[in-house]
Amino acid sequence: MRRNKYNAVKVKCEHCGFTHDSKMEAAYCTLLHLEARTQGTDIVHIDVFPVVTLGKNIKWKLDFCVWRAGPLAPYIQYCEFIDVKGQVTQDFKLKRKLFENTHPATLKVVTRKGKKWVEI
Repeated sequence: MRRNKYNAVKVKCEHCGFTHDSKMEAAYCTLLHLEARTQGTDIVHIDVFPVVTLGKNIKWKLDFCVWRAGPLAPYIQYCEFIDVKGQVTQDFKLKRKLFENTHPATLKVVTRKGKKWVEI
């Protein structure tokens, strides 16, 4: 059992094989993979741990990039970056602000409240 710098247990996902930084992150990965496998979903592809550049050569490793089919035509795709958070730190707030100022893609930040996933 390995732990990260926040003392969270690292967990390997059975669907994609990646080792996630926390149980909560691995649970959300499983949710995404199960959603992608259901019929009629708009998820085309899931990238795990994409790295984005936030200007001035600042790099940020997010948790997921979900590629979805467009509502009008399935061959037009758009991406949605997702970050799973247990705690919101000052470092995260700064990187989120930089992301929103430099990237046209959407950033969805989720956390778990009880048994439900809540967007922050």
